Amino acid sequence: FFFFFFFSHLVYYTEYLQIHRIKQWYQRRVRGDRRVSVWAADWNVDENKMIAWLSFPGPAFTPAGDPLTGEVVLPPSLALFSPIEIHVLLYTGYGICQEISFYHIKRKETLRKVDLAHWATSLSVVPNSNLIVIGSHDRLLTIMDYTSGTFQDYVAHADQLPVVRYWDEKNVIFSAAQTAIAVWGLKI
Repeated sequence: FFFFFFFSHLVYYTEYLQIHRIKQWYQRRVRGDRRVSVWAADWNVDENKMIAWLSFPGPAFTPAGDPLTGEVVLPPSLALFSPIEIHVLLYTGYGICQEISFYHIKRKETLRKVDLAHWATSLSVVPNSNLIVIGSHDRLLTIMDYTSGTFQDYVAHADQLPVVRYWDEKNVIFSAAQTAIAVWGLKI
């Protein structure tokens, strides 16, 4: 289930992930200012509580080195739950480095970081695997094994990729740019 909330130029994006063997659901909300809130919900007892409020640091200048102003468009803040590591949140956004951080919600610590070659504009995970699909401003679709950090880049668009999604039933990846949609077959 996906829900979008729009509040004064801040976009909240919520995704529900059921943790097996536990009757809880986690949801996360990502704000454009590099803050992520993680909520646990138990629908059987009508309970919903925030379990983490994360802030990821970022510089006071643009990737080009110019001062931040209200007109600058920075890479988006993106967060997803890991498909194979319970309680791990994957986060990327505009920061000191181009990277994905792996944050353990229960232990309240960053487990590791994986460097990216380009700023991510979209992110998707492949369930039951250690693969992440990353779209970038540089028109690249990157498939990364996040345990080893190895990756493969693909080019098929003439513009940045604000949307990449993995479709489990057909084992394909969709990538969308301003003028085109591409469908990629994935062999695992």
